[in-house]
Amino acid sequence: MRDKLKKGEAMFAEGKIEEAKECFTAILQQHPQSTEAHNNLGVIAFQNDNAEEAIKHFRACLAIDPRYKDAVINLASLFRSLNHADAAISILKEFDRRSPTDKEIIALLQGFREIPGGETAQDKPFPADGKSEDRKDAAAGYETRSPKKETPWNSLWTQVKVEDILKEPSHQEIADNVISHVGVNGRRVLDVGCGTGGTGMSLAQYGARMTLFDMSPDSLELSKRVFHHQGLKGNFIEGNMLSLP
Repeated sequence: MRDKLKKGEAMFAEGKIEEAKECFTAILQQHPQSTEAHNNLGVIAFQNDNAEEAIKHFRACLAIDPRYKDAVINLASLFRSLNHADAAISILKEFDRRSPTDKEIIALLQGFREIPGGETAQDKPFPADGKSEDRKDAAAGYETRSPKKETPWNSLWTQVKVEDILKEPSHQEIADNVISHVGVNGRRVLDVGCGTGGTGMSLAQYGARMTLFDMSPDSLELSKRVFHHQGLKGNFIEGNMLSLP
């Protein structure tokens, strides 16, 4: 199954979305408890503007493994991109209840709570059992706004503070892992999907000549502020990783 998952993910990275979808669907037919396949199909449905299908797969993934963080973040991002901040916060709070020290989830919760309308979040999350009635209620009103019209992370990048990025240890940990395998000093390094720019910052501090690449202009603006704060130089390019300039 692992080889099939890698094959499907490679297809997705190459832009062969329908082929990837067929691959992940075939995996579920043989392994219905595959969290990775459910999560990947949820991402594909999200990109195809099929919110209800995406919710179904993300919730199926979480019904199998409530600690599957990628699905938690994906589902919360889906709800937030559709102006359902209360549902997004509820999902994140449920994960936080199980893993109260996860700094990424804590940061997301803080960011979502600062968004107008997020204060009304209920303590009880949507059920994660994937029942059709629950999905119907959760998806009500989604037709009025397409996930594709707003990158799910855009609303987050505008909430993150530079000082929070500087205090996040995972960026340094990733950079340390990279340099344990390959030297970066003086070399050109491309960070595709740079997010907050934190990892790129840490690599730049090791002497890498960084190019930060993301489809979100808010992500790039945040990354520029991080680099400026640290007195670092970098290139910042907006675009789609499936169609590199």
